[in-house]
Amino acid sequence: MTSNDTPSNIELQSTVSEALERSAAVKSTLGVSAHEGVVTLSGSVTDAAERTAARAIAQHVPGVTVVSDEIAHPYRMTPITTASTTP
Repeated sequence: MTSNDTPSNIELQSTVSEALERSAAVKSTLGVSAHEGVVTLSGSVTDAAERTAARAIAQHVPGVTVVSDEIAHPYRMTPITTASTTP
């Protein structure tokens, strides 16, 4: 943290990303950016409940003053997975 105990943009981004990854309520991988306490979430989720959970998790991270929601709508029907192909 910086000298006045306010997290840097990088620290805040990292902390929010880690909180989202640990949450059972957020299955999707979201983009996270931070600037002076404002955290922006981007990407897509499967439903409104996942979106609401992501916003709540981000808002409760110390140092976050505002959550800007740029999560895509409409929602995906299923989580994005990596497909493998066989030759």
